[in-house]
Amino acid sequence: MISKTEINRNMTAGRPKGYKKTGGRQKGVENHSTRSVKEALLKAYGAIGDDQAFAEWAIENRTEFYKLWSKIMPTEVNATGEMVMRFAPAFGRNENS
Repeated sequence: MISKTEINRNMTAGRPKGYKKTGGRQKGVENHSTRSVKEALLKAYGAIGDDQAFAEWAIENRTEFYKLWSKIMPTEVNATGEMVMRFAPAFGRNENS
């Protein structure tokens, strides 16, 4: 009897290992629909008042603004100076264990 693992191993799609990629989208090329949506959003943003209108909306809708901001805020910070990190003890443990 053939195992499921053996069947899955034999049914993998794509080219065998070691063969060079041919065709398809080049690395880093943006999807056309993504580009179109971004362009439409920029036009709409300009039509409603640019930064001032967005700032007013952000003040009135802080929760929604912070949801958006959390998705685009920088994930890395370049800084110089001293950094101190303090970690709280794990829940249910004392500091001496």
